[in-house]
Order: sequence, then structure tokens, then C-alpha cells
Amino acid sequence: VWSVSGGNWKTENGQLKATAPSSIASVPAMSPFVTAQVDVIGADKKNRVGGLVISYDPDDGSHLAVVLVGPDRVELRSVINGWTTVIRAETVTIPDSATLTVSRTEASVFVSLSGTQLFSAGVDSGTFTGTAAGLFHGGGPPVTFDNYGLTVL
Repeated sequence: VWSVSGGNWKTENGQLKATAPSSIASVPAMSPFVTAQVDVIGADKKNRVGGLVISYDPDDGSHLAVVLVGPDRVELRSVINGWTTVIRAETVTIPDSATLTVSRTEASVFVSLSGTQLFSAGVDSGTFTGTAAGLFHGGGPPVTFDNYGLTVL
């Protein structure tokens, strides 16, 4: 069952799209250690921000997010007590339709875009303990999400 925080989401042709900035749609994951994957459509355009959230705690909003920032940036962000920190960022060419994959183990996050590993980063296993994961829309015109998948590690 999907839950929504900070905005509304709609389904069009089986694809999800946020209708407001800073929106999260999440599902229970039963563990902070997961692999999540989604096709992100339209993130290659300027001022588009969308991606995946993992280790999400709906009660306090803390989470890790990997977001595509159009037209050419991928960021790993942490959100704690409403403060966002960019942990790692890479400049890449984002295609119109890209498959974003994020894996979180106890000590690391691994990020791939359309099958190419972009980076990994260390994370403190005790900091992000939320057991939900999902989708994030950060601002600008919304991106479209399709083929969401989640595996607990």
C-alpha cells in the first residue's frame, strides 16, 4: 500500500507522477537495506528533480534519496530533521528515459543509471533506519515514474 507525504500523486497510463514539489510516495520495505529501481522519464530537462527514497522514516521524514537533477546531475542526499545534505554528486548525461537503481547495504549505497554504476558512498548504519522506500519529486515540472521495483536485502 502506497503512502504519500508532502503532496499528491496521480496515475496516468500506469505511470506515477507527482502533482506538487517535495512529494514522497512510499511503500513499507520491512528493512532499511534494500535495492530499489524505477524508470524515470523526463528528468533530462532543466529544473526536473526526481528519484528514489530509501531507508525512509515516515514519522520524522528522515531518508536517503538518489535524485536525478535535470539535465545532467545525479545526487545522493540525506534528509534529517528537515535539513538536506548532498553526500555525493556526479555529472552525467541523463537520457529522456533512464533506469535508476539504488542498493543500500548496512554500510554503503550503490547507485546505477541505466545499467552503469555511477558511484558508491558510505553511510552510517545507525543513522538511516527507516523501513520504507519509494519515489521522490523535488521540484520543477514533474517527472514520470514507471516500473518501480523493490527488493529487501
